[in-house]
Amino acid sequence: MTNKEKIYAEIESISEEYFEELYWLIKKFADAKPIQKKSTFMSKLKSIEIEGPEDFAANLDLYLSREKNIEIDAPEDVPTKNYPLRGMQIKIPDDFNEPMNYL
Repeated sequence: MTNKEKIYAEIESISEEYFEELYWLIKKFADAKPIQKKSTFMSKLKSIEIEGPEDFAANLDLYLSREKNIEIDAPEDVPTKNYPLRGMQIKIPDDFNEPMNYL
């Protein structure tokens, strides 16, 4: 028997004179519990923030081939030779790695 079936069975055993009180009790309980929308893959992707030059998307190939450089402060211990996008800031929300059911 599922929890829902157990609840319905209990309701069946209650006298109708208590239905209004039970209704308000259930309504108060339901209103106190916020309904959370499931995150979709696309909504999670939208939450990623990338900070970089204004022309970054249009000239991505030039940045990756190092024909253009990103002129932002970056830690000195990160060599530009191995990391052509040194200085890019990408902010990924904490809940991004939570497992999701995409079906």
